[in-house]
Amino acid sequence: MSALRDLVRWFMPGNGHGRAAGVKADTFTPIHASQPLAVLLPGTKLNYAREVGDGLGSSVVAPPLNWIARNFPQAPPLVERLRKDEWSPVREHPLTDLLAAPNPFYGGRELWMATVFEFAFGGNAYWLKIRNAAGEVVQLWWVPSTMMAPRWPQDGSVFIGGYDYTPAGRRLPVAVDDVVHLRHGLDPRNHRLGLAPLGALVREIFTDDQAANFTSVILKNLGILGIVISPKERGVASKEDLEATKRYLMENFTGDKRGEPLALGQPTDVQLLQYNLQGFDVSPLRDVAEERVCAALGIPAAVVGFGTGLQTTKVGVTMREMRRMAWTDAIIPMQESIAAQVARQLLADGFESRPERARLRFDLSAVPALMEDTNEKHARVRADYLAGMIKRSQAKRELGYPVEDATDEIYAQPMNVMLLKPGEMPGQPAAPPPGGSEETEP
Repeated sequence: MSALRDLVRWFMPGNGHGRAAGVKADTFTPIHASQPLAVLLPGTKLNYAREVGDGLGSSVVAPPLNWIARNFPQAPPLVERLRKDEWSPVREHPLTDLLAAPNPFYGGRELWMATVFEFAFGGNAYWLKIRNAAGEVVQLWWVPSTMMAPRWPQDGSVFIGGYDYTPAGRRLPVAVDDVVHLRHGLDPRNHRLGLAPLGALVREIFTDDQAANFTSVILKNLGILGIVISPKERGVASKEDLEATKRYLMENFTGDKRGEPLALGQPTDVQLLQYNLQGFDVSPLRDVAEERVCAALGIPAAVVGFGTGLQTTKVGVTMREMRRMAWTDAIIPMQESIAAQVARQLLADGFESRPERARLRFDLSAVPALMEDTNEKHARVRADYLAGMIKRSQAKRELGYPVEDATDEIYAQPMNVMLLKPGEMPGQPAAPPPGGSEETEP
């Protein structure tokens, strides 16, 4: 127990430890240290991972990851119990309380943002469990994946024997039961780890970084001349005359005096220089990186704000539909995976007496991107009521209108609809009334 408390002290503010003072990652984070052969991509001897560094400074990686981190916490976690073959939500539960306030230094939103950022980035995210004297989990701490790694015996007798936590280069062993390890699937090269969604894109990220560097260097070092003034007749002006002419022009024809007429006392050529920088345009190269990073994460590029996504948006696809697509293709599958793993590693830790009959899920009911459009909702409820499927009181409640009295407990029946009796088929003549026969013509 005291060893775990010592671990927490490494996270405390002002202690000089942690990632900033620890061992800085010198390779692309999605390429885990236990997979050195994965650093070199096929067909090249250049170590792109080393060139990119930890990847957190990439302008093509940060926007989609930040979008996921910002939007993921909109759906709060919710524990459900299985009762009579139906899942019933538990509105107040110790696990959701802990997830909302994991420790005294940051809240649940910060925990989820850091977790999903690394989960979507490198495929692995870690929490450290802190227990009280009774062995109950009372705190959760996010641990950077560069400081935590699974450990196992060489003979493979145990799948994972523990974890190594290495702040500031100091190796500290942690028991398996004291770590929540969230994996993005399984890495075929090491199935004790998750598979990094961006692990195969280090070359594209490197290309985007180099394109940004190229553009900035060109703008920094390319000298731009505004105008060139030269005498038409042959002759050489003195240095003093040149400086006086330059000073005269800057004082009288720049700033607020732009556009003033210029009169010179001798024949002079005034040439305005124009520059064509299209030859330095590297935006197509950067578009490729934007498209592939967003594709790997399952997010339309336009949702993030990348220009390539806005340029290639299909006609008729609205931004609202693309946001919904980003949720259904990226965030919701991620939430389902994380919820199942958190439930398996925490519910049995004293939060549920029968963890096999409980689960964790994320409540999507209040997510703006998934909420039904107001006009669409009114049209749907109105159609259900006019078709006789729901009562007027039900329609009013769903649309937020007050129910007056018992007069609203009615159904609507369309006049152009004929009800068939049991056994009758559409197009058949109606059955004769009971006790009588149909009249026939003589």
